[in-house]
Amino acid sequence: MKKGFLYYYLRSMRLYYCFVTGTTVLAGVMLAHTLFCQHVWTWRDAVVLTVGFLAWGVNQIFSDWCDRHEDRINAPHRPMVSGKLSPKPALALSATLMILFAAASYFVTPWALLFLAIGGGLNLCYSKLKRVPVLNCLIYAMAITCCAFYGFAGSCGRMYSDAWKALLMLTLLILPAHFLMCSFSYYKDKEGDEKSGIRTLQTLFSDDVTLPLHWCISMVYTIGLGYFARIAKNLPLVLIFAMASVLIFNRLVYLLGKKKYHPATCWNCALCVWWICFALLPFFPRAGLFGVFAVIMIFLLFRWYPDEKE
Repeated sequence: MKKGFLYYYLRSMRLYYCFVTGTTVLAGVMLAHTLFCQHVWTWRDAVVLTVGFLAWGVNQIFSDWCDRHEDRINAPHRPMVSGKLSPKPALALSATLMILFAAASYFVTPWALLFLAIGGGLNLCYSKLKRVPVLNCLIYAMAITCCAFYGFAGSCGRMYSDAWKALLMLTLLILPAHFLMCSFSYYKDKEGDEKSGIRTLQTLFSDDVTLPLHWCISMVYTIGLGYFARIAKNLPLVLIFAMASVLIFNRLVYLLGKKKYHPATCWNCALCVWWICFALLPFFPRAGLFGVFAVIMIFLLFRWYPDEKE
């Protein structure tokens, strides 16, 4: 095991992304509290939120191993590609942690383990279907959205028969955020994807076509969230979230248009988390405070990654 293993393992986790899965799990937990748990926080919440915030980073080790060929072009300075992180012990640690996450989830409720398994299965499908435009982003979004079901089941300790409609509504609200995040992320990988034969909208069409399309979809999605969030009966807060969303995705599209992919990654992650918190306003008004905290933490953690090739 090489010196600095833990350091490079943590870097490979890309901790700023942990807020994407963590916030999605939190969405399920908040929905559970609103509908059934009467805002009483328990050890179950602590377990599923811990797993939710760490599972993404742990899974990144597997992702880096699977994508190592493309990463030699897209991100040659990543620890596993550069040789600073030994693959075998890193994969062994991630496998051990995932087993522990699975055991903890089962202890909370078998339902949580089921949704964790479904999310993992969809993630494997995403790796296989990465060459299919649009469908790749949809499968990815479905995989991450399973985190909301995981958080809901874990918080309740069971599944209620009358909860599926609420969960479906939550899915429809947050799935586009993950879909768009995935699609936006393909811009930085365009060069490597073209050479590897991976087909995405970004490799099939020019930026002059895809960037305006992404901007329009982002605007429609933001308006839709605002329309739904009006039931929170807090118009000033809804307007603040809507205007901030527009500012963030405008900044993201601008950076992508200028081919400044490294800072765009940070804004992309922040936008996804912000949209999820926007969707949560009717269920949990304090989601606004968490959204501000999460975005600040994402930008702070991202400062640990000044190398755009990592």
